[in-house]
Amino acid sequence: MKALKLEGMVKNQYASGWVPLHPKLIEFGLLHYVENVRASGYENLFPDAKKACDKKYSTWFQKPWANYLRRLGVKKGRKECFHTFRHNWNEGLRRADVREEIQDRLGGWKTPGSAGRNYGRQPMDRLLKYLEKLEYPGLDLNAFCHKI
Repeated sequence: MKALKLEGMVKNQYASGWVPLHPKLIEFGLLHYVENVRASGYENLFPDAKKACDKKYSTWFQKPWANYLRRLGVKKGRKECFHTFRHNWNEGLRRADVREEIQDRLGGWKTPGSAGRNYGRQPMDRLLKYLEKLEYPGLDLNAFCHKI
């Protein structure tokens, strides 16, 4: 089972940690990409990313992403944005009947009143079992598959 360590600038102290990788990401060549980035001497997963004026990498990416969606005809209003990925991802976990506690753990969310359940670690193989339930019927991601 493969997992990646999230390090560096994260949303809050609870967002740092190990996360399991969905098998599709491995199939699409993410591990090869990580090896190539590291072999090229970069520390960040996306070496071209720059910090925006708010000191966040995500902000730098959001405008080009929105423009890309407009060109594709997908973006019609404010609801279609980069943050939508998190909403769709969490909705997918709900459709798969993944418990809220596990949803929070996989998504890096710390919800009010959940401090006790956030102590300790979840075994990666257990988290992966829940992550593998995540499906999006009708979504074809083969265009992103670049096997190396």
